[in-house]
Amino acid sequence: MIRIFLDSSVLIAASASNVGASHAVIVMAEIGLIKAIVSEQVIEECERNLQKKLPKSLETFQLIISKVSPEILPQPSFNEFKQWINIIEAKDAPI
Repeated sequence: MIRIFLDSSVLIAASASNVGASHAVIVMAEIGLIKAIVSEQVIEECERNLQKKLPKSLETFQLIISKVSPEILPQPSFNEFKQWINIIEAKDAPI
């Protein structure tokens, strides 16, 4: 099965709308065409941003996580992501 990493933009967009590409990715994960992968950081970022900007979508986000049952990766150590700090924005390197 293909494993797909979902970042916060996909999860937030799918939580806010039941149409579009992000929603389609979630449906593919729900029916087992792909295995969704997320990180603890992505979950926290989604919850924080939805609570702040789209609080009505927070319940949908939680439902998505429940239905999709993504593999949740732990926070990486600094040694695991330090090589990426000079290539991408430092705040995104752990993701």
